[in-house]
Amino acid sequence: MYPQAAVVAIYQNGSFLFIVRARREGDPWSGNIAFPGGFIKPHESSREAAARECYEEVGIFPEITASLGVFASNINNTSVEAFLAGGDIVKAKVNSQEVSSLLIAPVLQLTYRDDCYIYEGHRIWGLTFRITNSAIGALKGSGTI
Repeated sequence: MYPQAAVVAIYQNGSFLFIVRARREGDPWSGNIAFPGGFIKPHESSREAAARECYEEVGIFPEITASLGVFASNINNTSVEAFLAGGDIVKAKVNSQEVSSLLIAPVLQLTYRDDCYIYEGHRIWGLTFRITNSAIGALKGSGTI
């Protein structure tokens, strides 16, 4: 399955950088917690798209270390390749056209409940939940956490 979109899970000092998506009419993920990412342009690879979208949304270039695989969306037929990356998450800034706010969430403070994580009242669910689980597994496997 060739992905139509790409996201990047940026991990630094025990925390992931999530975005709170801006609310937009017609966007099925409007207002949800997500990783930076978006659709792949015809001339670019999924890795290039993940890096470009990350820079556009939060102003940092991720140091991509691995692919976490291709995931099917729960909402539509879009397939998404997820990448694990390092990056200076404290330098992230909001692009208000696409992102309403940033969420730096320590992995050890993510509370699992009913097929989602809860962090400071935010619900991390669906595709982002599955990608977060994959990223945590990869980080544990490498001895990072």
